[in-house]
Parts: sequence; C-alpha cells; structure tokens
Amino acid sequence: MGNNPSIKWKIQRYLIVFIVVILAMLWVFQVVLLEPIYKSIKTNDIKKLAYDIQERMNDGGSINLANEALNRETHIRIVNSNGDIVDETVGIPNPMVRPIDSRELQRLFLELGDSGQTVRLGDQKGKGGDNITYALKTNESMMVVIQAQVVPVNATVNTIKVQLIFVSIILVLLSIILTHIIFKHITKPIIEINDNAKVLAQGIYTQPFDGAGYREIKELSNTLNTMRTELSKVESLRNELIANVSHDLRTPLTMIGGYAEMMQDIPEEINADNLQIIIDETHHLNALVSDMLDLAQLQSGMTHLNQTSFSLTQSILNIIERLQHHYPKRDIAFNVKNAMMINGDRLKLEQVFYNLINNALVHTNGSIVITQIDDETLTITDEGPGMSPSDIQNMWNRYYQSDTNHQRSSTGSGLGLSIVKNVLDLHGYAYDVQSSESTGTHVTISLRKDA
Repeated sequence: MGNNPSIKWKIQRYLIVFIVVILAMLWVFQVVLLEPIYKSIKTNDIKKLAYDIQERMNDGGSINLANEALNRETHIRIVNSNGDIVDETVGIPNPMVRPIDSRELQRLFLELGDSGQTVRLGDQKGKGGDNITYALKTNESMMVVIQAQVVPVNATVNTIKVQLIFVSIILVLLSIILTHIIFKHITKPIIEINDNAKVLAQGIYTQPFDGAGYREIKELSNTLNTMRTELSKVESLRNELIANVSHDLRTPLTMIGGYAEMMQDIPEEINADNLQIIIDETHHLNALVSDMLDLAQLQSGMTHLNQTSFSLTQSILNIIERLQHHYPKRDIAFNVKNAMMINGDRLKLEQVFYNLINNALVHTNGSIVITQIDDETLTITDEGPGMSPSDIQNMWNRYYQSDTNHQRSSTGSGLGLSIVKNVLDLHGYAYDVQSSESTGTHVTISLRKDA
C-alpha cells in the first residue's frame, strides 16, 4: 500500500509525459525536419510550375513568364535542343542562382527523359545560398529550366530553439500548477470520501459522505450513504437479533432447568403437569433452533428445491386438520373451486401455508377464510386487529413485532414469516399483503412463475 503513489503524483506524471511528447514533436518538426520539409515544399512548387508551363506551351496558349517568375521567386528559361535560351525571365536577382552556360543546357536536354527531373549541376550554391534546379521537356525540341533559391533556415531554427526552451519551461510550470488545481477540485473529494470510508470500516455509521463538484463523485457519495444507512440497519438488526435469540433460548432453558431442579429436590413435584411443561418447552426450543437453521440455509443460498408435482389443495386440507387439533374452537374455512396441482418443493410450500395460517390464528380470535381465486391464486383472510403500513413493510423481518418490546411467543419462533418470504422468493412466486388497523389482514399468494 505504501508503494502505491497518490493520485496527485500520478496526474502530475501523466501531464509531464504528455507535455514531453508534445515538446518532442515540436522539436522534431520545427527544428530537425524544418529544412527538409521546406526544401520538399519548394521543390514540389517548382515542379508544378514546370508542368503548368509545359501544358500551356503544348496547347498554344500564352505564357506570362514574368508574372510566374515574380510570384514564385524563380528564374525561368525556355531552352531549345541546342542549349540556346529562347526566352528567359528572372524573378530573383541573377547572383542568387547558379549560372548555367549553353553547353550545360544542351547536355541537360539530351539527358532528360520524357518526364522532368530535379538536376544538380555541380555546385548548387549561389551567392544567396542553396539552389534547386528543375528541368522538364515541353516537346521534342524545347525544355523549361526553373531555378529557385533555398533560403537558409539556420537563423530561423536557432530562433525556434530558443522559443521552445522557454515554452518547455513554461509548460512544465503550468503542469505543476494544473496538477494542484486538479488535485484540489477532483481528487480532494475522493480523498475525503476515502477517509470517511475508513471511518465506516471501523463500524462508525454516523459519518456522512459529502461528495460535491462532479456527477460521478456525487453518485459515489450517494451510493456510500445508502450503504452506510443499510449497514446501520443491519447492525441494529444484528443487535436486536442477538437480544431476541438470547431471550428466546434462555426462557425455555431456564424453565426446563428450573422444573428439573424442582423435581430433583422435591420428589412430590414429579407429576404429569410438570413433565408436560418440560416437554412443551423442549419442543418450543427445538422448533426455534429448526427455524433458525432453515432460515440460515434459505438466506445463504444453500437450499435446493426438490420440485415435484403435487396437489396443493390436499396439502392445505391436511394443514387445516393439524391446526384444528391445536385450535379446536376456531373456524377455518377453505373455499375450493377445483383441485390445485402445482410444481414445487412440497415440504417447503407446506411449511409456507402452515406458517401463514398459524400466524393468522395467533393474531385473531375470529375465523380464518382460505379462498381459491383461480388455479394459481389463493388468499388467506383473518378478522384480526390488522396492521399499519409500517408493520406490513417489516412483517417479513426476523423477530419483527408491532410492539417494540420483544415478548416471547408461546406458539412460534418469530421466524415463520421470514421463512415464508424466502421460500416464496426462491420459487419465484408473488405475494401481497393488504391490511388496515381494526379490519383484519388479507394475504394473496400467486403461484405463477412469471408473476
């Protein structure tokens, strides 16, 4: 971690590398290649002029050599095959170009092919510097010879070198200044977010993330604030879960231990009632542990569905029969249109409907009505006190009770509805709860896979 450079120095390094590349390109093109590029452009310009003169002469058009020579700063000669100058126009002073005598011109004419060529006639230097000479046949008996001066660029190159030195120094200084500006406006919020994340990693959820300046930083800040809120909720739930589980485990264990010690110390207390209390608390403890294991497996993703085709109608009838033994004075009605055959994990879905119907019985003294809406939809309705919107939203949480003071249930583990939610989610079934205070609760289960 200590070997990784900070983002500030990385930005400065990238800027300096970028500036060095730009400066290197400037040095190459403005210093090293300036003279070759200049000569190439000058040569191409002379060639173009020669071909223009050839075309006009062959077409019989008039040629204003004086204007061409002055505009292009060239020395133009029209020469015959004997080396005699037919026409000559000087656009630059004669001393600036190398003189060519008649014999050289005659030899040059004989050496020319069908196309023109750039020729070097001995020493190419005039009094003003290097010369470029280009010769082109216009027909079988005439040729055009154009000379141009190549102005020395040494002084220009030296001037550009000095300028580039100053530009290089200025750009390096600007890169340092720009790095500090970027660091202040871009990287500083990232560093602040990183510092707050370190605080969050220590389990302190009160420090908010305040990202500003850029959309990405703001979005990251909002995401981390959401995570901070959710982690805070998880921490609260964990503390509540530990307290609830401790309470639910301690109560039956205390009762079992207390009654066992009492019967050990007082033999007269060994009777059916006291033994039944120990048995009931053992069953309650066993149910709590089983539900905790089931829920842990469901939430860890380790549970695999054993899907088979079975009659849900018959399974619900069996559940009602079992619950009637526990609630003999309660009315549980099942309105069936036709047998419901579904494909799913039979044991887990039976646990779902057992928990839902049992939960309805626990929270109401009235009747329970189970209604088949169609081949894939069921509703469970009770006449209980109903729930508020916040209770509906939180009812699937482990150990959630509308009363904030946890009270041990004598009929369940407090995990039943959380198991219901996880099993239905695992099957891909939809579910909905409609309730209002004092009007009962209406639970709808849709067994469609695409619901």
